[in-house]
Amino acid sequence: MSLRPSSRVQKLQESQHVRAMDSPNHRFYALYEQVSQRDVLETAWHQSRTNGGGPGVDGQTFADIEKSGVDNWLAELEEELAALHYQAAAVRRVDTPRPGGKMRRMHLPTIRDRVVQMAVLLIIEPIFEADLPTEKYAYETEKGSLAAIRHVQRLVKTGRTEMDEMELSQYFDSIPHDALMELLARRINDRHLLQLIKMWLIAPIEHTDARGRVARSTRNRDQGRGCPLGAPISPLLVNLHVRRTRK
Repeated sequence: MSLRPSSRVQKLQESQHVRAMDSPNHRFYALYEQVSQRDVLETAWHQSRTNGGGPGVDGQTFADIEKSGVDNWLAELEEELAALHYQAAAVRRVDTPRPGGKMRRMHLPTIRDRVVQMAVLLIIEPIFEADLPTEKYAYETEKGSLAAIRHVQRLVKTGRTEMDEMELSQYFDSIPHDALMELLARRINDRHLLQLIKMWLIAPIEHTDARGRVARSTRNRDQGRGCPLGAPISPLLVNLHVRRTRK
């Protein structure tokens, strides 16, 4: 289960969601300043800790951070962000088996990057949720496959029995950065926050093969496309792009 944000963060989220709902063309500014606030980072840490997951390319685990002191770790991160010194690390590629013999390729940011991404998500998700269609269930807050099935059941009972089926193959790898950044800029008037997101999109991908050899790819930066599957910010970005392509 996910932890609820602090009362101030929750009020901020509610306020921004209402503003986004009331003003579809409004662009939000000073969002980076909100991301770097200590209570936002603390909420992002707790959410990331609850989500769990393995280490990134630096090998640092949640247990390592807790052993050395979460407060000091967050204070250093807050200082980096406030001074505009934060830089994203490469993401670690992890291939996990799927049913049928296929492999699922995940890209794990470092815990430090995950916490900052979660902080950004806390601030901007309420804004963009106002723009997403209500019938959309993929990667939505408090929505999932069970809720989608119940929705379909209600539609069937009303006589709506036709359905379109499609599969988005390797969709995360195909998302063009320029188009995605344009979508974000329609609501975000804050270059520092947009730079953060672009930084995560073009981060190098590191992979260790079976013989222990480490290689890095700059494919996303070189091709100007791709969104790392496994990063906290990615589901929202994918939802935004899916909405654009279905218009």
